[in-house]
Amino acid sequence: MGYDAGNVIANMFFAWCHGDATIQDEVKKADFSGWVLDTIEEIVDKFIAKFKAVFKENITDIMAKTEGFLEWYFGTVLAERIVITLAKDYIMNRTSFKCGADYRKAIEKAVAKIN
Repeated sequence: MGYDAGNVIANMFFAWCHGDATIQDEVKKADFSGWVLDTIEEIVDKFIAKFKAVFKENITDIMAKTEGFLEWYFGTVLAERIVITLAKDYIMNRTSFKCGADYRKAIEKAVAKIN
């Protein structure tokens, strides 16, 4: 489930990147980029609210009923550390990503930073 939500968010991020790179008119670019960011925020917030409601209503596992489990779980589902580290590197250094080896190096760097 978290994987699916992550895919939706990633695709929205790709749309943002595409708009940022291809929309020449600054007003249209700002409008589109703002819409994408608003949509990402809305998707995440709705996912959290709906997931928590369904989780609380249907959970049967004794460990999952432990206080703090749901917050811990969300920390791992919505904020996968390697992906965030990689995304930050890409966003901050996007002009340095010129070939597949650059992406590989960034992935390896992100994994090493987490481990």
